[in-house]
Amino acid sequence: MVYRAVISVSLSLLLLGGVADASAPRRSEVPPVVFEGFGLEGFSGSGSIAGLMRRSMSAKPPEAIPFDVKVRGPSGKSGSTQPLTTELHSRIRDLDVSAGVITTPDVIQDGLTRWVGGLRFESEHVDGREVIEFRTFLLSTDVKDVVRIQVGPRIERRLRRGAILFFDGKAEAQAKQSAETGIWSLPGGNTRDTMVGVTARTGIRR
Repeated sequence: MVYRAVISVSLSLLLLGGVADASAPRRSEVPPVVFEGFGLEGFSGSGSIAGLMRRSMSAKPPEAIPFDVKVRGPSGKSGSTQPLTTELHSRIRDLDVSAGVITTPDVIQDGLTRWVGGLRFESEHVDGREVIEFRTFLLSTDVKDVVRIQVGPRIERRLRRGAILFFDGKAEAQAKQSAETGIWSLPGGNTRDTMVGVTARTGIRR
């Protein structure tokens, strides 16, 4: 009887201890996460998503580079065989850039083989203006490659009564490369596709 009473008391104490341990908070539990807002409460503040979206929507879109298309061809009813030239022009700061193609009836068989490009810088002031222009021409076919370079300055000075004195010059050179041998014919040679020359003029216009 004495042993049974001791065992009963011991079991009761163990059960009471287990219940007490179950009701006590465990040290291994993860503490709750506290949301501090991060500046997003009410979608206000300089760091909020709404503020960033408003700034992006009100910002001006980047300006596209403007292009101007110029087409030059035969004029009148004379039936001239002057080729048709189509160029894209754009202005980057003080520099005019152009690139295009020259088309002739041969373009149906040969495709686009004649390419042109240019750079033009112009400076205007009270006394007049100065212009320097650089032009290139490229012809590439199965038979030959032709490269032509042209540089031309122009100077204008204002005179009395609205007159303008101008000096206009141009230097040009053209070379050819054979598609069979790969040899270049220098400008001024004996072949028809090579040349070099300088032209100039001056005058007064109103």
